[in-house]
Amino acid sequence: MQLMLTNYRYDPNVDIVEGTDTVEERLTFLKSICEVVYYKARVKLNIKRLYQADGYAVKELLKLAKLLNDATILAKSVEESDDYETASLQQLNSSKFQLNVKQIRSIATELTELGAELHELLGKELELKQERLEAISFPHNIETIKEHIEKKNIEAIDMISELQKSINDLKKDEDSLKDKKKRKETELERAKKRLSRVSNFRPAFMDEYEQKETDLQELYRKYVEKYRNIEYLEHELEKHRKAEAEIIEENKRRLKLLRKKLRADEIKYLSGENQATYGDGEDDDDDDDDDEDDEEGDGEDDDDESSEEEQDEREVKSSARPRAASGRRPEGRTTTTATASKPNLNVAPSNQKPQIASRETPDGYDSDEYGESEEESSNEDNEEEMVMDSENDDSF
Repeated sequence: MQLMLTNYRYDPNVDIVEGTDTVEERLTFLKSICEVVYYKARVKLNIKRLYQADGYAVKELLKLAKLLNDATILAKSVEESDDYETASLQQLNSSKFQLNVKQIRSIATELTELGAELHELLGKELELKQERLEAISFPHNIETIKEHIEKKNIEAIDMISELQKSINDLKKDEDSLKDKKKRKETELERAKKRLSRVSNFRPAFMDEYEQKETDLQELYRKYVEKYRNIEYLEHELEKHRKAEAEIIEENKRRLKLLRKKLRADEIKYLSGENQATYGDGEDDDDDDDDDEDDEEGDGEDDDDESSEEEQDEREVKSSARPRAASGRRPEGRTTTTATASKPNLNVAPSNQKPQIASRETPDGYDSDEYGESEEESSNEDNEEEMVMDSENDDSF
């Protein structure tokens, strides 16, 4: 309201929106007044401070009030004087006018300070209200007030004594810390001196220690190298063993197939020789004797099922003997070397040893060892012969 009156005092014909019920209306009112003052009086007002309506708003109002006050003083001086220029100069030069200006400035300053202080006090009203109510409700009896004051004094004295005690404790701690600091400083100085002496001193065994250290590094390098080599060789050996095992398994499989094939060929061969006739009577008698031995050996071996594989090997080894002894070839087979009517398997029973052709034992050799070596060599030759015969049969 004061702002509106001041504005009308400056310009009675100004058009201002007077609604102040809502926030928007109040803002429009303040904006219109500030625009009028700015465009007509060249005075810039702060809308935010005016809206707060506190001490800062009073400062903004003083700007316009000062302008109006100066105009009023100037108008009075013009009325008293006929000449406007001389009157204005006299007014400006007069000590009374200058005194009034100083008073106005001091009053404005005091007003702003009082407004700011009032704003701060109003902000503390919520806290001070409770204390004010307590003070009003407190009975105004001198004895009770005196007792209350004495109680507060005792509490203050106790607090002071506790603070003094804590201060004394802190001083003691400070003194002890200072003593510890001095001791540590002296120990540090001693340690520094000792370090300087030790750093300049070189032990007698230091050269030997450095040499041993280099030797140890070299030995460790060799150890690592040998360990890696051993690991690599063991790995390669394991690979070699696996490869050998695979080769042995493959050879066993092939040998098994070859045995089956040789057995089938022998069966075919035996069935074909039963129908053939030979002119040599002695060979037939020998073959008959060999057949009888084979039948006896076969009968005993059939009873023992666990030695079937050994029997097959012996059959394969002994199947080539009669063919090599006769020196003839059967009719219709140009690649085979055996000519006997039946192969002499020469398999001995389990309680007898196989018959070996008697030969003269060379000097310096045992007869049993020599016979076994001859038997092994003859078995190897017969085996090679059979392999060659089977390959030739396959080719034909």
